[in-house]
Amino acid sequence: MTTSPRPTADISTTSPARRHLPLSVWLTTVQYEPTASCSSGCCVPVTGRLARELIKACTRLGDLVIDLQADTPAVVSGALSLGRRITACTTDLDLAEDIWESVRVLHPAEDLPGADLRFSRPEDTYLDLSHLQGRAALVVARHTCQRPVPGGPAALMNAAAEPAALLKAGGHLAVITGLRRQDGHAHDPAPALVRQAQEAGLVYLQHIVALRIPARPDAYPTSPAQAAAAATGLTGTPEVPTTRRAHCDVLLFTKPRHGKEAR
Repeated sequence: MTTSPRPTADISTTSPARRHLPLSVWLTTVQYEPTASCSSGCCVPVTGRLARELIKACTRLGDLVIDLQADTPAVVSGALSLGRRITACTTDLDLAEDIWESVRVLHPAEDLPGADLRFSRPEDTYLDLSHLQGRAALVVARHTCQRPVPGGPAALMNAAAEPAALLKAGGHLAVITGLRRQDGHAHDPAPALVRQAQEAGLVYLQHIVALRIPARPDAYPTSPAQAAAAATGLTGTPEVPTTRRAHCDVLLFTKPRHGKEAR
C-alpha cells in the first residue's frame, strides 16, 4: 500500500499514535537511480523527490530545514523551491562548492539568501549550528556505513541527541538509513536509532519505505551502464551489477510540544 505524506497540521495537532500508520510506502523514484558509493548499497544520495516529500510533509512556508550531511543539492533545492529556509552542512569542501554551484544554476538570485551552506569538520558540525538550536522544523540526517557521525564523542553514544536539540517543539527528525553488511552479517540500524531518538526525548512517528524503483516490473529503471549492457548483451560484468537496492528506510521522529511526553 502506498500512502501520501500527511500535512503538518495533522502531525502537530493529533496524537501521533492515532494519525500515523506504523509503516508507510513512498514512491521516490527517479529516471536513473543514484549510484551507491559502498558495496552494501546503503550509501546512496537522497533523491530530489524524497527530499521534497519530506519537506512538504513536515514543514510550512518559511520554516527552517537543516540538512546535516548534504551529499547532493536535493534537500537545498527542494527547500528553496517550496519557500523554506535551508541550512546544509558538509564535511567535503569540493562537494560544498559543487552543491552551491548547482543551486545557483537552478534557482533565481532572489532565492539564494534563503540558503546557508556550511563546510565543517564532523566534530565541529553541531558547534557551528549551536545558534540554531530549537529553531528547525525539519532536520534531515543520514545513517549509512560510510557516513561519519557529526559531533564529538557524545554523538557516538547517542546519534539523535544533538539533532534533537536543533528541533523546535513539534519539529521533525528524518533519519535516512537502510540494511547493510557489517562483520559479514546483515545489520539493521533501525532498532538502535529508534532507541536513541526516544532517549533524546523524541516520539517515533513512522517508518517510511522510500522506493527507489517503480512498483511495476516493466518500469524498472536502468542506469546508463545497464542500458548499454542490455543493448550489447554484455551482462554479468563487475561494472553492471545484477542486483540493486529497491528502497531506503526513513525513520521519522517528532519533538513533543510542551506538556506532551515522549513515548
